[in-house]
Amino acid sequence: AALFGVAPVAAPAVKEDEFQAKRGEALKRQETATGLTMQGQVGVLFTNPIFTSITWTLSVLFFVVTGVQYWATRFLVDEFGQEKESVLATFALVAATGPTAGVILGSVVVDCIGGYDSSVAQRRKALIFCQVFAVLATASGVVAGFLEPGLGLVYWIEVVSLWLLLFFGGAIVPAATGIMISSVPPELRTVASGIGQGLYNILGYSMGSLLPGIIMEGWGLINGMRVLFMWAVLGVLGLCG
Repeated sequence: AALFGVAPVAAPAVKEDEFQAKRGEALKRQETATGLTMQGQVGVLFTNPIFTSITWTLSVLFFVVTGVQYWATRFLVDEFGQEKESVLATFALVAATGPTAGVILGSVVVDCIGGYDSSVAQRRKALIFCQVFAVLATASGVVAGFLEPGLGLVYWIEVVSLWLLLFFGGAIVPAATGIMISSVPPELRTVASGIGQGLYNILGYSMGSLLPGIIMEGWGLINGMRVLFMWAVLGVLGLCG
């Protein structure tokens, strides 16, 4: 029955064949713009050393950050003997401020050194900046992973190490993302962005919570966290490539 005497208006249905036709037209336009099929575009991207190394490094970064945010609360409670309420409040502050402050600082520093896409020399300078911060993030993770659990000062050193890990990791993101996109031809940047996001989700966000959990089940919580922290070394190696 119509409400207040007004007949409901049916929403137009989107036909499957029309959708597929539009999708096919979009793919043809993309192929026309690049002169390559989708497989060819993917091949060009994965033979680009800067694209592959930066995409791998960012996947590693998101793996570590996701794992830390997912498992750190349990780690601090079980291994350091802290009250859960106190840990939740402390780590909420760490997780909220560390990456955010890092992203802000990374953006400012990259702007101060002249950006990343004006020349090859400028891109190299931005990559060195990313390498330095990746090493600092990894060093913070090593301290966090191999610090002997305890109360008092030891606990706060652990908290500061986690904050620094998230801070230095966040600082890498603005420059690394920009370098990754600017390293490919303009007509391939949409595809590059899509592939990058897909890999971040699979190798980073999803695996960052899953793989450490599997290791923890078999070899204990602290060993799972150590693998998680040491995973950052793979990101440093990716930037060296």
